[in-house]
Amino acid sequence: NDYKNIEYIRDFTSDETTFNKLIELYENKNPGEKLFIWNVTLQNHGGYDTDYKLKTVYDINFNSDEINEFLSLIYESDKAIEKLINYFKKENERTLILILGDHYPSLSDETYRKILGKNLKDLTLEEKLKIHQVPFIIWTNYDIEEKYIDNISINYLSPLLMDVAGLTKTKYQTFLSNIYKQYPIIIEFGYMENNIFYEFKNNIPDNLKKYEVFQYYNIFKKGAH
Repeated sequence: NDYKNIEYIRDFTSDETTFNKLIELYENKNPGEKLFIWNVTLQNHGGYDTDYKLKTVYDINFNSDEINEFLSLIYESDKAIEKLINYFKKENERTLILILGDHYPSLSDETYRKILGKNLKDLTLEEKLKIHQVPFIIWTNYDIEEKYIDNISINYLSPLLMDVAGLTKTKYQTFLSNIYKQYPIIIEFGYMENNIFYEFKNNIPDNLKKYEVFQYYNIFKKGAH
C-alpha cells in the first residue's frame, strides 16, 4: 500500500519499482541522516511457466521456455540495477549497496535434467555445491578495496557489510567474523574447513554447536547479544 505507480512483471512488483521506492526514501530523509534499507524483491520469483512476454530475444541455443523466461527476468533486473547505481554515482552522500540472491532458480526437475544430464538427487557433492552457489556484489559510490571472495556463505554477509562500511559490529557479528576464519561456508547440509567440504552427519564440530546456540538466542531471545 506504500507503493505508487507500480510496474508489474508477470504478477510481481518489478525490481525497478522497488528501487524507485528506495530512492524516494533516500530523497525524503534529512541530509546526513543514516538510512538502512533491506529490500527483498519479488520480480524473479519462480516458477517460470507463466507465459512471460519476452522483451528481449536471447539466442541461447536451448529449447526451454523456462530458461528463456528466467534469463529475460534477469535482463530486466540488470537494467534496473544499472539505473539504481547510476543514480547513486551522482550522489555525494556515501552510499553502499549490497546485492545478493538467496538460492538458485527454482526451475522444474525436467529442465535441470536437461541442463545437468541427471536427476538432482543423483548429483555428486561437488555438483550439489555448484548449484547452490549464488553471486553477490558490494558497490559503493566512494573508493573501497576491490577484491573477489571465493568462499563465503550468506550468514557472513552481515559482518562483511559492517566491515566494508566501517561500522561497529554487534557481539554476534563479531562472533561470526571469528568463526568465518575456520568455517568460511556453513549451509543447510554441511560446512567447509581447510578448503574441504563436509556434509552434516554425526560429526558436527563443537564450535558449530556453539554457533547453533548463539544463532537461536540471537533470533528468538529479544535483546540477546
